Amino acid sequence: MTEPIPANVLDLYQWIIASMAIAVSTLAGANAWQWKEANHVSKARLQERDVLNKALSDANAALKELSETSQRRNDITEKLGDLVGQVSTALKMLSERLELQHGHTNKDLEKSIEVVETMADALRNVASEVRQGFTELKAEVRK
Repeated sequence: MTEPIPANVLDLYQWIIASMAIAVSTLAGANAWQWKEANHVSKARLQERDVLNKALSDANAALKELSETSQRRNDITEKLGDLVGQVSTALKMLSERLELQHGHTNKDLEKSIEVVETMADALRNVASEVRQGFTELKAEVRK
């Protein structure tokens, strides 16, 4: 039959079992502590994720608004360019008209000067003839 286990071996077995029980309970405690820490970290990461998602959504909305604003600015700049072109064309036309008017005015002025000079010559001639006529008349009257 079986021999009885010596007391010192039983003490060793008990010690091993007790050590293993302590080790298992310590590991279970450590595992529970790590699980709690992991949950805490997980909750913190979820909060960080929510904050980052909100920040990204806000940034996306801001970029969309900036893009729309830039498009409106580009449209206004394009219209402004068209208006500047129209003003430039209008100024060119005005300049050409003023040059033509200036040219016509100069020609008209030159013609007016010629007419006045001709009239002055004619008046001098008439005045000369009138003086000569008076001189002749005086001479006749004195005779």
